[in-house]
Amino acid sequence: MPGLLGAKLPDLTKLICTHNQIKALPKTIPKSEKLKKVDFSNNLIKKLPPTLGNAGQVEQIILKNNQITALPKNIYNLRRKLDVSNN
Repeated sequence: MPGLLGAKLPDLTKLICTHNQIKALPKTIPKSEKLKKVDFSNNLIKKLPPTLGNAGQVEQIILKNNQITALPKNIYNLRRKLDVSNN
């Protein structure tokens, strides 16, 4: 998935990747300017990339039911809904 979101799918508005046993988020999420919703619920994600806090255009990030134990320091830059419940 690296480079795919910004370079190959410039008109992507939603990225729903639930129930896939994904272990890490792609670092390229902030490069997709039209992306408004990201849902990686019910996966195996343990750590979030520091670039996630720079995803200014994304309005909703859902990461519930993963294995996240810590949040990046800049995650508080997000001014939208962030759901990390049940981690």
